Amino acid sequence: MNRIDLLNKNYQRICGLPWDRNVAGSQRVWLAVYDKEDEGKLRLRLGLFREATEHTGHHWRHCDLTEAFAHWLTSPPYQDYAASYFEAPERLGAAPLDDFKRSIAQSTSHWYTGEASGPLPPHPHLPPRRGEGNVWDRLLECPNVL
Repeated sequence: MNRIDLLNKNYQRICGLPWDRNVAGSQRVWLAVYDKEDEGKLRLRLGLFREATEHTGHHWRHCDLTEAFAHWLTSPPYQDYAASYFEAPERLGAAPLDDFKRSIAQSTSHWYTGEASGPLPPHPHLPPRRGEGNVWDRLLECPNVL
């Protein structure tokens, strides 16, 4: 069994488990962490994960952050700093990164609250932050999530 099949098998198992009643709705999120070299294969088989989710009666929301940082960095007021960022990424401070997190939360809050339907727009997708220790804060730190 290859790694994608194993990930899908484990994901199907998790989908079949009931939600913990003590967990708030905003915390009911599954993240599938995968090896970087498997990303292309995983993207081609993403439908398997959607199918597993919907088969167990859960709703599917695909949050693809692949281009979120690039969109943010090339938009005002940070577009002037894009070239220098690629020369020395460590120079980007905490304040701009906090702004990046806020911009993603603001641009996608309607998807999180269920006020929208249909496919997600081709822009960064992330529900609003709900305080420290939140799963969404950790998601921004993890480059390879489904």
